[in-house]
Amino acid sequence: MAEDCSKLLLEHYGIKAYGWERTRTGLLCHSDTGKRWELKKTDLTADGVRFCAEAKAYLWEHGFQSQGCFCPTTTGELSFFQDGHSYVLEDAPPAEIPAETEEFFLSAAAFLGQFHQCGKGFQSDLAPKREAFLPFYEKKRIELLKIQKRIRKLSTYDGLDLLVLHHTPVYLTRLEQAIERLSSPAAQQALSYHQTTGYLVHRAFKGDHLRLKKDGSLYLTGFFSCALGSPMEDLAALLRRFVKKTERLRIQPQDILDAYEGVYPLSQGERLLLSAMLSFPEKYLKLVNTFYNKRRSCVSTAMQERLLACIQADERQQVLSYLHI
Repeated sequence: MAEDCSKLLLEHYGIKAYGWERTRTGLLCHSDTGKRWELKKTDLTADGVRFCAEAKAYLWEHGFQSQGCFCPTTTGELSFFQDGHSYVLEDAPPAEIPAETEEFFLSAAAFLGQFHQCGKGFQSDLAPKREAFLPFYEKKRIELLKIQKRIRKLSTYDGLDLLVLHHTPVYLTRLEQAIERLSSPAAQQALSYHQTTGYLVHRAFKGDHLRLKKDGSLYLTGFFSCALGSPMEDLAALLRRFVKKTERLRIQPQDILDAYEGVYPLSQGERLLLSAMLSFPEKYLKLVNTFYNKRRSCVSTAMQERLLACIQADERQQVLSYLHI
C-alpha cells in the first residue's frame, strides 16, 4: 500500500512521500519538503472537488483560516482519478481529536458561528443541488401517513408495527409543528435571505472533522459534504449532538446557543428556522422509511432495538424545546 501511494504522489504531484499512516479520514505521509500531507478518497466529481476548493478559498479570504488547503496536481487539477474514485491531497490536520466535553461544545459553537460569518456571501455555480426544506418536510409527512395507513390495514401486527403505531402520532405532531414554523413568513424570509445572500454550510461539523491545534484552538476539516444552505442546519445538528454526547451537568443547550450568538446573532426568522429543524424527527423518519419501504421476510430484533433506541434518544432531545428561540 505505502509503495503504491508513494508512486501515485510522485506521478500526480511530483512529491516524494514516505512514512505512510492510515487514519479514519485518509492516509497521512511525510514528504521530501518536510511537509505532512493527507491523501483522501472521495466520491465527488471534479466539479464537486472544485466547489470545495472554492469554498475553502472564500473562507480563507474572509478570515477563516483554521483549515487545510488542497494541493494541485502537476497538471493544475485539484484531484486525480484512480479506479473509479477521485483523490485529493490536503494539508495534514492536527492529530488530536478533542474530547466532546461540555466545554468543548461551547468552543465549537463559537467556532461554528465564525465559520458561518466567514462563509456568508459565498456563491458558486458548482454548488450541489438540494431540495427545498418545506416541500421535503411535507413529503416526509405524507410518507409517514402512508406507512401508518398501510400498517393499520394489516390483519396481524408484529412488534415493529406496534411500536410504529404507538409512537407515530407523536412524530406526526412534531412534523406538523415543524411545517407550521417553517411556513411562517419570517422563516421563509430568512430562508430566502440565506439563498440570495449565499451561506456556506458544513453539514458534517462533528467528530474527526474537528481537531485541536497546539495552541488549544479548533481546526476544521471534512469539507466534502459542504453545500450552500441555511446556517441553522449546522447549528441544529450541533445542539442535537451536544444533548446526545453530554450529561449537561454544568452547561445547558441555551449556553451553546448563546456562545454561537456571541459570534453570529440570530434574526427572528432564523430562530423559527432553528426551531423547525429541531422539531423535525429526521432519524425516526429515516428508520421507518427504511424498514417499511423495502421487502422484508421477517422482523429482526435488531430492527426493533434500533427504532426503540431512536425513540429514547428523541425523548432525551426534548430538552431542546426549552431553548429561548
